[in-house]
Amino acid sequence: MVLLDPAWGMPVDVVPCENGHAQERSLFGELLQRVEANDVWIADRNFCTADLLRGIADRQAHFVIRHHANLSLGPLGPWGPEVETETGWVSERPAQVVRDGQGLREVRCIRVRLKKKTRDGEAEILLLTDLSPEVADTTLVADLYRRRWTVETLFQELTQHLGCEVNTLGYPKAALFAFCVALAAYAVLAVVKAALRSVHGEAVIETQVSGYYLALEMARVYGGMMIAIPAEYWQVFRELDRTGMACLLRELAGGMNLAKYRKHPRKPKKPSPKRIYDPEQPHVATSELLAQRKQPSTKL
Repeated sequence: MVLLDPAWGMPVDVVPCENGHAQERSLFGELLQRVEANDVWIADRNFCTADLLRGIADRQAHFVIRHHANLSLGPLGPWGPEVETETGWVSERPAQVVRDGQGLREVRCIRVRLKKKTRDGEAEILLLTDLSPEVADTTLVADLYRRRWTVETLFQELTQHLGCEVNTLGYPKAALFAFCVALAAYAVLAVVKAALRSVHGEAVIETQVSGYYLALEMARVYGGMMIAIPAEYWQVFRELDRTGMACLLRELAGGMNLAKYRKHPRKPKKPSPKRIYDPEQPHVATSELLAQRKQPSTKL
């Protein structure tokens, strides 16, 4: 489970798990240990549980999480007026999280009626938040949740451009190590993209610059650069503070020829056929098989 800072576009933490078939909710205990006061946690509906919402609030943090149908809500008032946004019409009403007939905590329920349906064919989504209206109005809450999809872009680039999934059988710890190395490489790539956005504009970088070609440049040039440039020439970077490094990165970004890294859009892919589940041959996590091998055998 990767934690992404959407303002930076950078992964800031990872919750590793050796069991590739583990449900995300089994990691909530470790996830809550990373929650700090004044954080705002943005997550999909799979994270919408009463215990996680309470755990975030207990740590003086806040949440913007899509409502899951399994979480019972009790309305505390009517829907307010709708406000049109870029993606739909937004309104809100007060509600409370209910479990076993008891109200646990009050939340703001934000309804977004979408202009374009989701991939699952849904025309409306509900968001839950405990941010006050003075801090975040309905449109800002909806916009915050929309940025959550940047984490999907992260996983796509990790898989396609940085090879985070090794295409061979291996021990779970080795697979996690390879994934985290790719995640560190993505952090470097995120810094490069941030420098480019600050000079050339966000729209240009997001729509025209290919993450694949940037990653390829890193992979091809780095080895030769470390051979060709003596160590003493790198000393200047160790002496720079954050402001100096940011200024240098902006200067270098301004001299880049973006045409070398231009995207080449492809035709839409055909949908993959759905996998057929065979109950007689269920998927088993490698970590579970290794754990079974470590169990002492009983001899009669």
